[in-house]
Amino acid sequence: MKVAVGISGGIDSTVALLMLREQEYDVTAVFLKLLPDGLYQPRTCCSVESRQLAERVAKFAGVPFEVWDLSPIFRKYVMDIFKAQLARGLTPNPCVYCNRYVKIGAFVDVAQSKGFELVATGHYARQLDGKLYTGVDHRKDQSYMLALVPRATLQKTTFPLGNMTRQDVLDYARAKGLVHVPRSSQDVCFVPAGGLEEFIKREIGELLRPGPMILDGHIVGYHKGFPLYTVGQRRGLGVAHKEPLYVKRIDPKHNTVELAESDGLFSDNMLVAVMNQFTAPASQAYVKIRYQAAAVPADVRVWRGSILRVDFLQPQRAVTPGQIAVAYYGEQVLWAGIILPREVRTANV
Repeated sequence: MKVAVGISGGIDSTVALLMLREQEYDVTAVFLKLLPDGLYQPRTCCSVESRQLAERVAKFAGVPFEVWDLSPIFRKYVMDIFKAQLARGLTPNPCVYCNRYVKIGAFVDVAQSKGFELVATGHYARQLDGKLYTGVDHRKDQSYMLALVPRATLQKTTFPLGNMTRQDVLDYARAKGLVHVPRSSQDVCFVPAGGLEEFIKREIGELLRPGPMILDGHIVGYHKGFPLYTVGQRRGLGVAHKEPLYVKRIDPKHNTVELAESDGLFSDNMLVAVMNQFTAPASQAYVKIRYQAAAVPADVRVWRGSILRVDFLQPQRAVTPGQIAVAYYGEQVLWAGIILPREVRTANV
């Protein structure tokens, strides 16, 4: 079977490649080019440095190496969505969209057009018949990051590390003579060295108009432009108060940022526009509201069309519009969608 393995030069994708080669698959190492070389941050999964590492890994493994340019798709379905959601006062997660549309979605489409029967990545997750499950190592589980990938696409993928722990992977690498060099964390690969603020100024700078910061109905300061803020943010507010203040709500229509003390950040419920569904919504589920958060119990019911109302059994802090909510039943992913602002009254997302 011909398998295209997405490889970044990191230890996880390298081990996935070597495992499939040992299982006698017809393996090709593929590096996905997502941006022009000059726009990359160094030491990210898509950087020039990573491409060079990936090529060395392929040579070490004795398999063909190819670079596939998916940059037009990346710009349209990751960068443009990211900018559009920021402009609406949301806090997007570009990596989730990248997996849906590019690193899994377009990867599968291009692989099939080139005669590959399957694609593989180094994600810690499992799929069976297109249904998505957590990786066995719950500390490394990446099912949340893959939860927007449609079932039909998942059926054409394999995740060799899904049944392994991180220590298993490191032990395997060590046995093969590979040295694991941890990389610095960079959440958004296309953000320039100057950070997110520089990206926003360059791409949607026309939205950076000062506006009021509101606490309990009173103006207590002025923000630098609502796209620079996110729900739960504490630093950089520039407002003196007897207790620490946090961003509670962003209103792009009126160009305001609402603040609250910590107790004011908790929510009993949220609305979620479902973007991917593996099973019919259950009336109860465990729901994650961000990648690093624990899945918490909640009651779930249809609110309108594809929008669900999720009522938490215990109030949750900083439920952030634009982030992805993922529902689980045990180790299986049930559905995933985007958290909506409270004032939403339509399914227009």
